[in-house]
Parts: sequence; C-alpha cells; structure tokens
Amino acid sequence: MPPAPQPGHFQIHMLDVGTGLSILVRGADFTLLYDAGTNDKEEKPSRVVSYLAAALGKSGDDLCGGGGERKPIDHVVLSHPHLDHASALDLVVHCFDVKNFWDSGRINSTVFYRELIAGKADATLLRTPFELMAKDRGFHALSTADALGPYLGTVAATRRIWAQENQAAMIGFIRAYRAGLEWVSDPKNRPVAEAMLVANIRDMTPALARRSYDVLFAPKHGLIRDMSLDPARIKTVIDLRAKYREGKKEYGPPSKYIEASYRDKAFEKAPGDGAR
Repeated sequence: MPPAPQPGHFQIHMLDVGTGLSILVRGADFTLLYDAGTNDKEEKPSRVVSYLAAALGKSGDDLCGGGGERKPIDHVVLSHPHLDHASALDLVVHCFDVKNFWDSGRINSTVFYRELIAGKADATLLRTPFELMAKDRGFHALSTADALGPYLGTVAATRRIWAQENQAAMIGFIRAYRAGLEWVSDPKNRPVAEAMLVANIRDMTPALARRSYDVLFAPKHGLIRDMSLDPARIKTVIDLRAKYREGKKEYGPPSKYIEASYRDKAFEKAPGDGAR
C-alpha cells in the first residue's frame, strides 16, 4: 500500500466490493471515504475495514481486526442509502474515528418497504406513498406522525459555514424546490404527477397514485408548500432526537437551527423574473 501522498497530490483508491461502490480519497492532510457497500451476499463488511486498515493503519477493537486506538477518517460521504453504497458503513463508523459524516438526508423507504413485504422485517417506518402500498397488501399501520403532535417529517439542512460560503447555490436550490412544489401541487398538473408515480415506483397503481397525491397535498398534514419554518414542528424533532440518542445531549431551542434569511432572499422578486 503506498504511503500518504505529498502536499498538492492525492490518491484515489477504488475498493473491490463486488456489486457496489467504495472509494477512498487520500491527501497529504485528509482522508475521505465515499460510500462503502455491496449487494453481494457473500461480501463481508470487514473487507472494507481490512482495506482501510491496510491504507490508514489498524484501527479499533477486535471486531475491527484489532489495533487499539481508532484512526481518524476526516470525511465519510454517503451518496444515498442503498445497500450497495452503505452496507459496510456501520462497521466503518465503529472501527474508525469519523470526524464528519455527510449524507443526503434521504430515508430509503423503498428498501424498508421491500423488506417488509418480503417478510424480512416485522415492522418498519414508511413514508408516503409506501405506507399506502403496504396497507394495500394487508399490512396494518401501528401509528402515524399525528401521535407526535406538530412534526416536521422532511427537512433540508446544511452547515451554516457552507451556506455562508455558497449563498447563490442555497438560494437557487430553494427557488428550484419551490418551483417544483408549485408545479406538482397545481391541480392541472395532477394527472401528470400521478402518472410519474406509476412510472417510477414499482407496485404503484393509478388508484394508489391518486390516494398518494391526496395525502401528500392534504392541507393539514401534506407538504408545506410555502416552505415555512415552523418552530413547533422543529422542536418535536429536536426533542425526539434528544430523548432517543445514546448519551444525553441538550440540543437547545429551535431558533438555534433556523436561518430564514436564505428562504426570504429566494422568495424575493428579482428584476426581470417571475419569482414572487
């Protein structure tokens, strides 16, 4: 295994994980792991950890192959939560001292749904439209988010320093997301939106697509079309995280996590455009 590169250079290691992806990027003063997963049943997560140990030094306890003190990995990036990209990440985080973990925030309801109907899980957490699809197959809903009170089920978040350094990208993303919401929630586009659900989600039927659309755009519990930041909803999320996270931690009030200035700028009408 080559030593760490000299300043100004970096290495790219393509790990052999079978049907999956794992890439180690190593510079003179940083390490970054992009994905660590496989779809192959015979492939073991320890293979990724063994490669990292060879490249960065043995790290972690006996489960990791020994080595004692956990070696640092500066950044771990998960592109999306599919097994062929994430199956070994839990062992990586156990064996190495991961300083920063980056992911899209996407919950993979597709996998949860597949495991439920395949009998691999007794219960799971599903989001629309997958809870409707499960009910259509005879499964029962044990509870809904209504039981939590005001709750924010979907959120886009980033670090403040990144937002400050990438204001144009932030504002552009918010504008694009809002435009998408406006288009898909427009009644005249509903037939096309429902057809997209049928075309892109296995097991989706036209009848389920109609029910899914009704749930997603229900006035009280559906998508928040004006993208407002409700402190009460965010507080519920913070309280749940504080309650169930291993090791007690005080997260502070919602105001600590809300920065409305980017949304306000995105909603301003720019000269010559149609933004509101």
